[in-house]
Amino acid sequence: MPVRRRPIITLTTDYGLEDPYVAEVKAKILSLVPDAQIVDITHMIPSFDERRGAFILLTATRHFPRGTVHVCIVDPKVGTDRRGIIVSTRLGHTFVGPDTGLMWPAANASGIIGIYEIDGSRLPPRTSETFHGRDVFAYVAAKLAMGVRPSRLGRRVDCMARVEFFGPKISNGWLNAELMHIDKFGNLITNISKESLTMLGPTSGKYEVELLGHRYILPLCKTYGDVPPGSMLIVFGGTGFLEIAVNMGSAAEATGARVGERIRIRREQASPC
Repeated sequence: MPVRRRPIITLTTDYGLEDPYVAEVKAKILSLVPDAQIVDITHMIPSFDERRGAFILLTATRHFPRGTVHVCIVDPKVGTDRRGIIVSTRLGHTFVGPDTGLMWPAANASGIIGIYEIDGSRLPPRTSETFHGRDVFAYVAAKLAMGVRPSRLGRRVDCMARVEFFGPKISNGWLNAELMHIDKFGNLITNISKESLTMLGPTSGKYEVELLGHRYILPLCKTYGDVPPGSMLIVFGGTGFLEIAVNMGSAAEATGARVGERIRIRREQASPC
């Protein structure tokens, strides 16, 4: 007899860890699904930063198994007439949260097959309109993890809000891109995938990187330890996107760069004779 797998519910929010908000969301889920496996993707998205949250969500959710429910909350318009939605996907992931665009890149990558507007009349009464993460989305996620169909919790709709990323583009021999995230180690994570980098030719050797008016000649490495400590490099890190990094150091401190900076990269140019 097959063993029933415990339901997996992930949480991605800008709630931080100083307040009881994350614990209350988990309490709501566990009160309905006591055996749920709750995975924290992050609660440290900068407040109201939907683009940063969308990128982190995109990089993380693809590693979860079919049947995972993702609760995704960056909600500057909580309590207004913005919709709460459920998004089902071809790869078996279900996304739940406010319709702010945060979920779009991850859900789209997973293959959207249905979008449902949550019907508040089908939810328990609530005493507050400022904490939908607990009172709406945690409840809906728990019901979905229990096997309730999205159509039982809302009506099907045709579209959802989108957060769109500036895509890498070639111009005059340069690949123009954007810094999407800076991790705890100070690595500068771009939106350049391995496929994007091939627009410059074979992915090997050294590259010229222009950032904040400075140009760096950096080797493309397999891992950080391929260069001496304190040396700068570029590498495809765990996110699958190209990073500017410093071995045992911080590229963010070394460059002064911030999320949202535009960068340019091209293959190292041969010196004139």
